[in-house]
This record gives sequence, C-alpha cells and structure tokens, in this order.
Amino acid sequence: MEELNKKYPIEIEILTPVSIGSGAEKDWVNGLDFVESKGKIYKLNLRRLFQPDSGVDVERLLPLFERRDKQGVLRLLGNKLDTVSDATFDLAFSSTNDIKAFIKNELSGKPVMPGSSLKGAVRSVLFKELRGPDQKKEKPVLGESDKGDEFMRFLKFSDVEFDQTSLVNTKIFNLRNGERPRTLEGGWKHGRTETSATYKPSGFNTIYEALIPGQRADGVMLLSDKMFDSFYRNSPEDVSYFKVDDKRRLLDVSNLFQCINEHTRIYLDKEIDFFETYQADRVESVLDSLYEIRVRLDAQPSSSCILKMAVGSGFHSITGDWQFDDFSIDEVRSQGKNRGYFENRPSAKSRKITIIKDSFSLMGFVRLRLLSEEEVQEKEQIQKVHFEKIGQLRKQEEERRQKELEQQENKKKYNALIQEAKVCDERGNKQAALDKYKAAAAICSDGSLHEVPIQEIELFLQRQLEKEELEIQNAEAERERLQKQQSFVAGGLAFLAEERDGKFVVKDLKMAVDRIEKWLKQSGNQYVPIDQEEILIQTLIRLYKAEKKRELKRWEKQSEGNWKSISKIVSKESLETVFKKVMG
Repeated sequence: MEELNKKYPIEIEILTPVSIGSGAEKDWVNGLDFVESKGKIYKLNLRRLFQPDSGVDVERLLPLFERRDKQGVLRLLGNKLDTVSDATFDLAFSSTNDIKAFIKNELSGKPVMPGSSLKGAVRSVLFKELRGPDQKKEKPVLGESDKGDEFMRFLKFSDVEFDQTSLVNTKIFNLRNGERPRTLEGGWKHGRTETSATYKPSGFNTIYEALIPGQRADGVMLLSDKMFDSFYRNSPEDVSYFKVDDKRRLLDVSNLFQCINEHTRIYLDKEIDFFETYQADRVESVLDSLYEIRVRLDAQPSSSCILKMAVGSGFHSITGDWQFDDFSIDEVRSQGKNRGYFENRPSAKSRKITIIKDSFSLMGFVRLRLLSEEEVQEKEQIQKVHFEKIGQLRKQEEERRQKELEQQENKKKYNALIQEAKVCDERGNKQAALDKYKAAAAICSDGSLHEVPIQEIELFLQRQLEKEELEIQNAEAERERLQKQQSFVAGGLAFLAEERDGKFVVKDLKMAVDRIEKWLKQSGNQYVPIDQEEILIQTLIRLYKAEKKRELKRWEKQSEGNWKSISKIVSKESLETVFKKVMG
C-alpha cells in the first residue's frame, strides 16, 4: 500500500539564540522561581522545596515568597541551594524583569521546540510565496480547515526535544529621531523613554531561557503529497483550487527548502541594509552575525534550509515579510507610543538583539537539514542504546520510587507502633510495649525511637524476672521449711531418741531443753503435752544416768539445778510426776 505521508528525518541546528515561550504564568519570578547568589542564578525546584526531607522551614519560607523577599529566601535556603535547584546558570547580567521561560516537555523536563512553532514559521513563508499581489488574508491563499483544503495540513513537523537551555540577555535596538530634521538614528533602549547610541547591558533588558548556537536535535517532517493528490482528485467543487500546482510543487522537500532559503535570503538582505543604514554602538557585531548567516545560506545544499522563527522574529518575519520591499523607516511618530512608519504605513523600527559575551545577533535563526540514510541508521542505533539506558533509568527510578513509597509506608507503620508502644509502657504493660518496639525495629531498623526504650524495657524485665525467680526460690525454701517444720512437729519429741552412728544426737540436758523449746514454739504448745511426757522421761533418765558423779547433785532437788531448766518445758502439774519417775 502506498504511503500517504513522506517521512523526512531532519536535524535542527541553532544558529542564533531561540526562545519559545511557555506562557507568562511560567516565567521565572525573582525570589520565587529563582534566586541570585555569588554570580549565579539558581532555578528553584518548588516541588523539591516543599518535600518533608528538604530541610527547609516551609512555614518561614511561604511568607518570604509572598513578599518576594529575595534576600530573605536566599538566607533561609543557605547551603541548601544546590539540592533544591533544578539548574544553575552563570550570572553575567541582571534584569528587573522576570526571566522568560522556555517551553518544556512535561514528562522529561527538557526544552522542546513544538512542531507547531516550526509549522507556524513555515506557514508565514508559504503565505508570502503563494499570495497574489493584493491578497492580505490567509484563508483564500492557504485554504480553510472546515473545507479540508487547508494547505498546511499536508505539512507537519514533530516536536523536537533538546538537552538543555541557557540564559541570554536581550536588548532592544531602536530607531529615534535624529538631531537633524527628518533624519533617524539607531540606538539602544535603556528605559521607556531613553534611547542612546551607547550600548549598556542593563536597563530595559530582558533575560530569556534559550537554545544557543551550536545546539542540535533531531525531529521529523511529514510531507503528504499523495494525500494532497488524493484529496484534489476526490474533492467537491467548492474547495479552493488556488495555485494547486504551486502548492503541489512545494510538497517536494527540495522545492520547499529552496523556497524557505529564498525567503530567508531576501529577509537577511533587508536586515543587513537596515543595520548598515542605522548605525550605533555594537551594530558591527549584529552585522557580523547577519553576514555569517548570509554566507552559510549561500552555501546551503538542496537538502537544508535556514528559517527564522519564534520569539524575536519581529513584525516583518511574523507577517511573512511581504508588506515592504525594504525595512527602511522614514518617520517616527509619537501617538501614545513611538511608532515607525514607511511611506505612511506602520513598520518596525526596533529589533530584539541577543547578547552572548561579545556576540550580538537577531533571535530565532535555525537550520533544517535532511539526514542521510546512514545518519538515520547511526542515530537510530544511538537512540536505541539511549532508550535502553532510559529504560534502565526509568526502571531504577521506579524501583527507587517504590522503595521510597515502601520506606514512607514503613515510616508510618514505625511511628504508629512507637506510639502504641509508648501507650502500653505508660499503662505498665512492659512486655506488650517491648513487642511493639521490636516490631517497629523490624520494620525500620535505622529508626531512632526504638533502640533506647528496648534496652530500658529489656533491663527492667530482666530485673523483674530475676526478682520473680528469687521470690519463687524463697517461696520454695519457705515451703520446704514449713514441710520440715510440720514433719518436725508431727514427730513429737522423737528427736530426743534419734541416734547417729550408734550414738544419741541429744547428748546433754541443755541440748534437750533447747530442742524441746524449739519444738514447743513450732507446735504452738507452751509445755510438753502429756502424750509426749513418756519420751521426755526416758530421755531425762538416760541423761541422768550418763551424768558424772559430781554433777548428780544438780538432779537431786525438784526446785533447783537441772530441774529449773526442765520446769521451763514442763507444766507445774506434770513436773512433780516427771521428777518422781526420773529420780524414783
């Protein structure tokens, strides 16, 4: 199947600074979108500034933004400027105006030359090429979209993405009435009512974010010659057939580029005449730039063209440069504001000039060049590798973002567990608090809120455990003691007859009395019960018989000697009976 569109890979080279605005609301405001410090301009990343981990006190920052307090913002950001900035530019100039921002690809953040901007510049050229002598409106010449015969729908450009932008200073070159009557002089505008022949970099100047000479990027141009043929073969009679053959001819890329080059050649010659006529300080540099472009234009092969476009195109270029055969001005009138006239028709008396170091030039010249098949293949290979790298970077970025989200989620869980642990701790539930602190540590080991509490609670619980173990040991000892005591009490005075290695354990009266007193205390008796008197008597008889002769006197009287000790453990009622049985 025959393709309706011819696809032409092209390279776009920047010859003089190009700026394509993204709307006044996107322009950079000093003290809000950017700050100046130590000879540099820092383009702030507002999204990054308001991140919780930016380290910037947002509550203090917002009032500074509202007041456009540049120095206050600068002081607050301090040494964080590099981390909260998208880009840094050398500041070789300054301006009281906002910086005019370049349109960006919203996904990549890179500067993009919209296909519509290229198409608009070519549209002006084609209107001039196709119009009749008295035609001033585009629709009769280029057709109407409602009818489908609009010529520009058969010519399209892709958006073209560049790597980066720079900042360039611009001044207005302006014509003014000369000292002699009916003469005009060139000069530089330094204020609304101030124009002088001497150039100054500041004063009524504007800084633009721009693509600068030498930058290159690739795009695609589509010429739909087959679609054009098909349309006019099958179209109703009410469509415009104005210069159909000429239009068809211009859908050949060589013819199109030749047309653009011829248009640019005429335009350049007029501008060169303009600046050669109206001299002022640094005009020689402007002319050098125009001469250089003119030389390059003459050397262009049929596969390339030079086009003027975008900001700074000026009145003549925007309107297709068909209204005047030259750019001369024969009068400057003051009607609310100064306006240039040529042969009683309004014309352009000023030019926007860009300044890069010592180079002065008109804005917006670009070179379009068809790429050869070899170049396309080479670039496709490079692009393939580039896309693979981008894919890897996107994957890494996605992994980073996922990890960041997980970290944020873990941080939330971590903080929630820490709070729950604190509540448990305050309520005295140490183990539950410890479990939650440890759960928080497992989620976010590098957190700073769990380590000390875990150590403190573990130490507390260890001491608590040791205390409980000691209490258990003491209770077990007490139980054993009570068991022994119960066993001791239950055995009565049998211990008096206890033998060890064939010998009685209780060897004398003192030991007997001491042990009996202990038993009485543990059994809750004041005196030896009647049922235990017999074993007591037998023990006393044994001890009496074992006494030495000189000690027998201590046993003779019931109220004296050994019986005084015995009376402590035997009641008065039983003492006499025990005495008689022992001594009888």
